[in-house]
Amino acid sequence: MGHYWLDARQGPDYTHGQLSAIATLTPAWELRATVHDTDNAARRLFPGAAGGRFEVALQGSF
Repeated sequence: MGHYWLDARQGPDYTHGQLSAIATLTPAWELRATVHDTDNAARRLFPGAAGGRFEVALQGSF
């Protein structure tokens, strides 16, 4: 969870949160699922970019 304090000229402060679940498939591979969400102030500041979303990532380490 993060809260961003903006200068009054930039717009209202806003909050962003995320929650992740991570599974190690092998020592070299990791699967991650993350849910993101923002408050209404962020949605007004960044229309089309802010709001809720779900992300899935596969990461390999070599």
